[in-house]
Amino acid sequence: MTADGTQMIPPGPQGLDEVAFLRLLTSAGATDGPELMRRLRTDLGHLVAGLTEAFGTGDRAALRTHSHVLVAIAGTIGARHIHRQAQALNECAKDPACVLSAFDAADLMRRLDVLINRLREIAIDLGLEG
Repeated sequence: MTADGTQMIPPGPQGLDEVAFLRLLTSAGATDGPELMRRLRTDLGHLVAGLTEAFGTGDRAALRTHSHVLVAIAGTIGARHIHRQAQALNECAKDPACVLSAFDAADLMRRLDVLINRLREIAIDLGLEG
């Protein structure tokens, strides 16, 4: 337990700053916390689907759009590594000279999958879902 009363959860491979994330959930309150968690997981699921399709087709506009949203979400919840990857992807997608195949899409998608699963675990641990 930290000095401010939040439960410390050991960091995992998803790179999530769980203390900062728990502060965000606490600030959302008992009423809005479960909705915030549900929306985060839903939005991240949509981003995974959109990124998968955009990587598959090489659609730079879609990659820009999805990475822009991911920058905001990852930054807000404290997923620092994903945040940096999304920023790099967004810059690459904007630059026609950037070779998209050089971007490690598989690593980003793996990290997103781990993050979504960890968010589900946190929701269960906190009693936000069964």
